[in-house]
Amino acid sequence: MPIEKTAISRYFFYFSYPLIKIQSDKEVHRYFRAENLDYRGSGFDRGHLAAAANHKKSPNVLQETFLLSNICPQHPGLNRKLWKSLENYTRSLAKVKSISIK
Repeated sequence: MPIEKTAISRYFFYFSYPLIKIQSDKEVHRYFRAENLDYRGSGFDRGHLAAAANHKKSPNVLQETFLLSNICPQHPGLNRKLWKSLENYTRSLAKVKSISIK
């Protein structure tokens, strides 16, 4: 099966920022705080609420998109297919209309 163009760009995006790792948000009380262990073996992807690709211009904001307070459990089929397509479509509309998506 051929690799999609978006899959390649997503691969290079994540490997362009090797020091950014998904981590817990220490500003959230520990009782409510999500941890990476919560996802281990769950079968769910870590889906960004605010997409990292929309925040590449600010390194600080980009890093904040990798906090678990910006992550929600997503079924892999949704996260890697439909949701990814929706994000890409929304970005394409923003480019056509010259608007910023935040």
